Amino acid sequence: MTGEAQREPGACKSDVDRPVSVICTVRNDAAGLAQLLSSLDRQTLLPSEIVVVDGGSTDDAPASVRSAASRHERVRLIERGDLNIAQGRNLAIREARHDLIACADAGCEADPHWLERLTAPLRRGEADVAGGYYAVGSCGWLPRLVARLSLPGMLRPVDPERFNPSARSLALTREAWRRAGGFPEWLTTAEDTLFDLKLRSLEPPLRYIFVGDATVTWTPRAGVCGVFRQYAGYARGEGHLGRGKDGHRHLTLRYAAIAIWACASGICAARDLTTFAGCALVLALLLAARLHLGAAIRSALQDRDRPGALRLIARTARAAAVSELLTAARWFGFRRGHSERRRSPEQYVAQLRRYMTEGGALSGSVEHVPPWRTVNLSPPPRTLVVSWQWPPVNRASANVLATLFNAASPASFRVLTRRMCNDGDGVRAPRLETERVAWPLPDDRPVRFRTFLAELRTFVRVLARAWRMHLTWDVQVVLSVYPTRYGLLSGWAASRLLGVPHVAYMHDLLRETLLTKSRLKRAFWCELDERILRGSRVILTPTREHAEHYARRGLANTAVLPHTVDDADAEEPSSTLVSQQAADVATQGSRPLRLVYSGAIYEPHLDAVEAIIEATKSEPEIELIFLTKPQPALAGLRMRWLEPRRMRAAIRSADAGVVALGWRTPYPDEIRVCFPSKIVDYLGAGRPILAVVPRGCFVDRFVRETGCGVCANEPTCDSIRAACRELQDSAKRARFSERACAAARSLRPARWMRRLEDALRRATGVACGGIVSRQDADTARLGSAMKLDEPRAADFIPAGFADRAYAGRP
Repeated sequence: MTGEAQREPGACKSDVDRPVSVICTVRNDAAGLAQLLSSLDRQTLLPSEIVVVDGGSTDDAPASVRSAASRHERVRLIERGDLNIAQGRNLAIREARHDLIACADAGCEADPHWLERLTAPLRRGEADVAGGYYAVGSCGWLPRLVARLSLPGMLRPVDPERFNPSARSLALTREAWRRAGGFPEWLTTAEDTLFDLKLRSLEPPLRYIFVGDATVTWTPRAGVCGVFRQYAGYARGEGHLGRGKDGHRHLTLRYAAIAIWACASGICAARDLTTFAGCALVLALLLAARLHLGAAIRSALQDRDRPGALRLIARTARAAAVSELLTAARWFGFRRGHSERRRSPEQYVAQLRRYMTEGGALSGSVEHVPPWRTVNLSPPPRTLVVSWQWPPVNRASANVLATLFNAASPASFRVLTRRMCNDGDGVRAPRLETERVAWPLPDDRPVRFRTFLAELRTFVRVLARAWRMHLTWDVQVVLSVYPTRYGLLSGWAASRLLGVPHVAYMHDLLRETLLTKSRLKRAFWCELDERILRGSRVILTPTREHAEHYARRGLANTAVLPHTVDDADAEEPSSTLVSQQAADVATQGSRPLRLVYSGAIYEPHLDAVEAIIEATKSEPEIELIFLTKPQPALAGLRMRWLEPRRMRAAIRSADAGVVALGWRTPYPDEIRVCFPSKIVDYLGAGRPILAVVPRGCFVDRFVRETGCGVCANEPTCDSIRAACRELQDSAKRARFSERACAAARSLRPARWMRRLEDALRRATGVACGGIVSRQDADTARLGSAMKLDEPRAADFIPAGFADRAYAGRP
């Protein structure tokens, strides 16, 4: 049947929206190239051109391509002599006429809808990189079994955020290829893996989508020797990268143990110690097959027929043998590649470091690469946000929520909160449908029993209102926000009442900051804190340190969601702010360094504030201003309380902003993990930060890693004055301002709202492109999404935040 006859009526499209170039390389595979070209001719979206690079074939592949080019005007052949596959792909992309590139390999056969589905997100401008899937074609039992045991998605669901698409089914824009620096031409194998890792690590991030139904079929090599050489070659490339050393070190010890037991069996058998020899041999076989038994059984059960017990055992044994063959091939190839890497570090280590650190990559390591920033085309789940502090209440947590949820979709989020008698002068509330339950007291200051009755009454009303909202809107997930205990409890109870997943957004720690003389009250809230967090599908934390603290408690299902900077502040060009700061310095003359402290002063931080006052009061070159409510410790100082917009204007008129965290505090864990909201105010204003904080806390790490200010890690006059002298240097202050602007741009609400929506999708079982089962959702949540069994150290973006779920092990 011809290609035209196989297409659906009206489905054949060419050059629709944006034209696409398909590129491939070939070397001594004329039959495989003909198979690929034939499948591309049957596409529902015909490529605008097909660029084929011959890497030095010695068979009749060039003649075959010339023959195809003479029959089809879209095929172009480029012959440049001896090239490896990475050089060939880079050459093909450079020679391609169009900006949308689809990569394929000779020997593959593309599904008729492959190109249309793979490039659809790119043609619509929704993604920069699209990864397709590849499956095994019709072949014998050995290649089919090899593919089943080795290809992702055959025995377990594919995790879109971790799946590295092969270059045999990949589409990207020319700009994405340029930013990555092209395929690494110094590698002969695993070049597409390293290219994927580079794409994943770029900052600002690329938009990626996994298109699971864009499939090409591929056939592994035939024969045991061919399979061994093929997978040893793949692992050799991983050895050149130095990726997966720990796993292969375990395999080395495993094979050493097998060899020792085998030798012991032989020695004992020579002495006629048959019993001991048999036990040693059985132990060696169990040691060899232990890692493969689960995969072998799953592979045997995937056959369509229902085998009897003996046939199932035979298939399981065969699958275990093939799995051991693949493991041995990978171990052998990795050891060979790793040895070559050690012998020629200038060829592999230096070039790898250079390749991974150019073009805006986050890390020079291939072991600690962030996941894909996936583009999820499914709408976020209908989320009920339960928070007892919501704008226009002028509280730090309410202002943080307002900034984040200004980027939220009104169709996907609704809010349930309190209505205070005097809401305050906070920022304007986001344009989300909001239900407010009346708070019976004039304010929320604790008045012992009256406050308890008001909290209990409001708690019951919140549950009743949540039930009514669920009847009309069909809530899919509840997001409860802490720093108010009853707000967190209300959201958790509402999720239990509605029978939907619960997500906890923890601005602060709960049980670690609970100070009460009542043992009953402490036991009650500590037990609730543990139950709520363990029952939450995802725990959102503002800092990595916060997530690490929960991991030490055994709560690993965390994801980091930092406070964000208002778009109106983040969009101001850094050059404008730097020039403004330079103008201030030029007109300053003898004007002292103006430091501003914004926000409330809490008792646990009072010692740090007093240390700042003591260090600056005798310095005429330093002017300290407090934008805060009256405090006895601030008597005689410049002090005022402003509404948020006027406070931001006052911050812009200052030279630097002050953050102070206490040393003598009853909340040491809170000090280490907290994210003061005043930081985003300073970053949005483009002002450097003077951080008077203990060493090792989040604020200390953030300021040092971003370079947006200076830290004083001792509450002494000398330490604080030394930090102020750095800020008095106009050149350093301008550099700090520029880096503060860069940090602000990395905290834009739209970007982090997408992360929140992805976390909510995982909590409800919504995967990229559709719905997965509850079991798969739990697997993704506890396995691939959180990666509890693969600790990673570099889990933060340049601004010092984790860009994915925390990956630590408690």
